[in-house]
Formats: sequence, C-alpha cells, structure tokens
Amino acid sequence: MKIARQNRAKPAYSQLNWLLILTVCKFLVYSLYKLKGAVNMKVILLEDIKGVGKKGQIINASDGHATNFLLPRKLAVEATTANMNHLENQQRRADEKHKNEVAAAQAIADKIKAVKLTLKVKVGGAGKMFGSLSNKELAEGLQLQHQIGVDKKKIVLNTPVKSVGEYTATVKLHAQVTAPLAFEVVGTE
Repeated sequence: MKIARQNRAKPAYSQLNWLLILTVCKFLVYSLYKLKGAVNMKVILLEDIKGVGKKGQIINASDGHATNFLLPRKLAVEATTANMNHLENQQRRADEKHKNEVAAAQAIADKIKAVKLTLKVKVGGAGKMFGSLSNKELAEGLQLQHQIGVDKKKIVLNTPVKSVGEYTATVKLHAQVTAPLAFEVVGTE
C-alpha cells in the first residue's frame, strides 16, 4: 500500500529568510528604543548597594537592571517628581535630626568640661590601688556627683589608672563631639 503524499504549498519565505527578517525587526525596535532614551532609567536608591551607590543617591540604571532587579527587590524607586520631593524631605529631616544630636552632645560636653570628678578608692601602701579604675566607675561617679548621664562605652581612658592622682579621660559623645573629663583619684584605707 502506498501512502498518499500530501500536497503542501511551499512557504513564500524559507526559514532562513524569516530569521533574517526577525533579526532586522529586533534591531529596528532596539534602535528606536535607544533613540527614545528609555534604555537608562533614573532611580533613587533605598539602600546601599555595593558597586552601584549609596542610600538616597540618584543613579542612571539600565532599564533591565532597574525593572528586573532593583525595583522588584525594593532596593530603589523610580525617580519621579513625587519621589524626588519625598527624598528631599527625608534628607532635610535627617539633617535637622543630626544638627539636634550634635547640639545636645555639645551641651553635655560643655557640662563635662566644667566639672572635676573626685573618686574615692581603697589603696594599699605607697598610694597603689587594689586593681584599677574602670570606665564604669567613672560613669557612675559622673552620674552620682554631677547628674550627668554618660554611657560607660563612650569614656576612653588613655592610660590605666592604678594609683592616686589627677588624670584626664576623653568622652566621645558623638562622632564630631568629644570632651576631656578631669578627675582625681583619692585614696582611703
């Protein structure tokens, strides 16, 4: 038995021609897209991204990187006028908060500079202490004697205090504000 052969009409274009037409169309679409300026998108970064930029920075990201990576992961938002105004308001509030923190730290620093702290410790012969004076004891003494609350981690002793005498320590209240703390160690037996 013979199998009947179906008559099919030959396509007007071969497969090779279709690939060529498709490639040319893609090139034309891409060229128009590029001329239109849509290849780069302005975005505002919401977090620090290594190799891209810092939080609050406005960058030109490629369209694919922005739409497929930054925007879906909430790492950035599109730089519209509303988002730009929101960013400016956030930066203004952050600057104001930073100024208030510096002013408060400066006020505490002025109080610390005007104060001389006296600490009583047990000493043995020749004015030597049993152990050494710590940041915790300085912070507690400052709170008890002068009602100035400072975290013990912010007090830095230049040298270990192991004997009676006058010393100075540095109090780091803020990244921009430091104050010298003068204190005297008095021995009791």
